[in-house]
Amino acid sequence: GRWYCFYHDASLSVGQPKRGFKRSIRVDEMEFNADGSIRPLVWTTAGPAKLKNFDPYVVTPAVCLNQTDVPEGPHAVSTEACSEGGMDIGKINHGDWVRYANVDFHPDGATNFIVRVASPNGGGKIELHLDRLDGELAGTCLVPATGGWQVWTNASCPVIGAVGVRDLYLKFTGPGTGDLFNLQSFHFTLLSESAGMTMEMNPKDRTHPTAQ
Repeated sequence: GRWYCFYHDASLSVGQPKRGFKRSIRVDEMEFNADGSIRPLVWTTAGPAKLKNFDPYVVTPAVCLNQTDVPEGPHAVSTEACSEGGMDIGKINHGDWVRYANVDFHPDGATNFIVRVASPNGGGKIELHLDRLDGELAGTCLVPATGGWQVWTNASCPVIGAVGVRDLYLKFTGPGTGDLFNLQSFHFTLLSESAGMTMEMNPKDRTHPTAQ
């Protein structure tokens, strides 16, 4: 029952010649007059209010992110077709990050982080920070070499302090200056459910119903 306008702007390039020409996707809600005509749209950087919080306890495509880093130069994380269906995040280098906003970990909180990854190299690490990129460290997940950029496996780590509604930052670290690994999907286990859930759950068994 809601209408939205998706569009590009060039704010990433204004005053930043080293970045070249880059476009950022924006979205704002459309409103209508009583006669059905569209009211002039007000362009914003914040976008519309969230309809509901992000549910971390269902398997969510990693591309359903809220924000990502914008490094100087031509490199940035990107999306690509995934061999298991859908899309994954690739071109991940040391120091890159992605954010998921308004993640509802519930009062009980999360106990484990499970992520679907692929890497032909030595992999790297995924740091889980709360509310800020340099915020509380809730866990660190080691990403192993899997044998290829589209050879997928699950990695996991324990989680501490992920309680209530928080912004979640996934910060990627690793050796060298090249691509580290690809990221397909992730989910958390809830404290009250952890005893009955498997750490190696197939991401196709439970999927997020909508993109966030």
